[in-house]
Amino acid sequence: MPNVDQLPSAERQGGRERGTIGRFGDFDAEYFRSLEGKDGWIALGQENCRNQRYFTVHGANGERLGIVGVYDTDDDQNLAHVVVDPRFRGQGLAAKFKGRLMEEVDLPFLTLTIATSNTASLRATEKLPGVYRVSDAAYEQEFQKVKYRVERQRGGEALSMVERRQLADVWSRVVLGGRAEAPDSDRQTPEEFRAWLNESLAAETAALAEEWGMIPDAELVERIRSAATPAERASLEVEYLRKCQELFTRRTSAFRPSSERSARWDSWPETMRASGEFNCAGAVLLGMRPLEEAGIKQWIGNPAGHVVNVAQLADGSWRYADFLNRDVRSIRPTEERIADVPAFALHEEGLEYRHMLLLDSGDAVSVVLDNLASLQHAAHEADVASDDPDVKAVVAQVARFPGLLDTIDLEPLSVKLGGGIHAAAETQEMQAESARVQALYDLSDNARIRAFRDEIGDRAAQDAFFLNAMVPEAERIHRFLSGEDAVCGVTDERVRRLTEIVAEVITSKAARGTELHRELVETFVAKLRRAS
Repeated sequence: MPNVDQLPSAERQGGRERGTIGRFGDFDAEYFRSLEGKDGWIALGQENCRNQRYFTVHGANGERLGIVGVYDTDDDQNLAHVVVDPRFRGQGLAAKFKGRLMEEVDLPFLTLTIATSNTASLRATEKLPGVYRVSDAAYEQEFQKVKYRVERQRGGEALSMVERRQLADVWSRVVLGGRAEAPDSDRQTPEEFRAWLNESLAAETAALAEEWGMIPDAELVERIRSAATPAERASLEVEYLRKCQELFTRRTSAFRPSSERSARWDSWPETMRASGEFNCAGAVLLGMRPLEEAGIKQWIGNPAGHVVNVAQLADGSWRYADFLNRDVRSIRPTEERIADVPAFALHEEGLEYRHMLLLDSGDAVSVVLDNLASLQHAAHEADVASDDPDVKAVVAQVARFPGLLDTIDLEPLSVKLGGGIHAAAETQEMQAESARVQALYDLSDNARIRAFRDEIGDRAAQDAFFLNAMVPEAERIHRFLSGEDAVCGVTDERVRRLTEIVAEVITSKAARGTELHRELVETFVAKLRRAS
């Protein structure tokens, strides 16, 4: 029987990808000498090297892929020694060896030293997730080596050095408008880099809020902090949220009509400062500061296609705070988990959402980065000749930062920093929720329904029509839309025509008899009844 290492590549792999790591085995000295020669350096037997642990790396079918080891010296811990078999080089196995080594030996990090002349290895190392530079210029000049540390990844993939450089540049210039200098991200740990992103975003958002006069009520904050009981504190927190909404309302009251501008990208300080306005993500950033000032527990709520502030008051009750849309309300959610991400199940009258993912306040960076990635996607699809305000806005944004937004792909960085939130959003449950919410939005903002309303006249005429003509026929409209009546038994021609349009819009979104069809019908009729 031939040695497995001598079999042809395709047979050796049994149809699997070449170089798939199977297991770590005992160190094979003879195999090591065949790779490195009899004079090849190794920590084993060296007096200044302690805790020496070396392994032979075997592939999925038993073939030997190389040697990996780790050891300590007086100056450094967890120094890695990696040798990949020449037959399997060029497949990124060195990086995979290191990651697997940290798991096998349960190491929190590895230390790598690479010659400054070894450009290929330097570039490959800087692409590893969780890597950062620990040597200074003096060390690199004296020893002609660069020293890196690679941290073991737990619960998600960290950014590489290259990715941190790219994001630091985008963050400093685009998000912060050049008002904060980017750090030397090469020498920051992943945790330090993420802390800089959060702290710089919070500082710039706070500066913007002060410029706009959106300052929390300091006297009320002090009363909240000194409240004697949870009930007293919660009562003050309710009042505080109302005053916060007043600050937002004053600001949003001055917003230009949506037909004249696009707020789709107004979610980071630089764009908000330039436009004087904000979208839902920008409202969340601006809302986080006053909640923090008052010591109110907070999260970022992420229902389908939207983000809001979520607060838990001192008495344990919950508040949904959509400051942009002037909707601050008490909610009674049921806690759930979607793809292991905390979430709320909601059943609130007048609130279209049934599921809402919850992000920690420290995930504000991900909210901004998601919007930036969406901007890039929109720019890729944009027709530069379009008169659509969103398209014009995205083209203008990208043009302001040549070599940044048009060259650096932010989506994979957003996925890495966002943890499990992206996986949760892709679940069947959240995809169905997204489709349901989109159908509700379309019903309230359908082009055919808008065109009909425009025929009636101005807003006052429309309100009068709905109140005087539609509301009295709510029961007949309900029976027709739900399918109880085959024809619309309304005598007023305009009411009948609008009802038939609404029926067609609803059935284009959901088949009769489905839960979504029933919900769309009930939503439309409920709005009619509330109009009375």
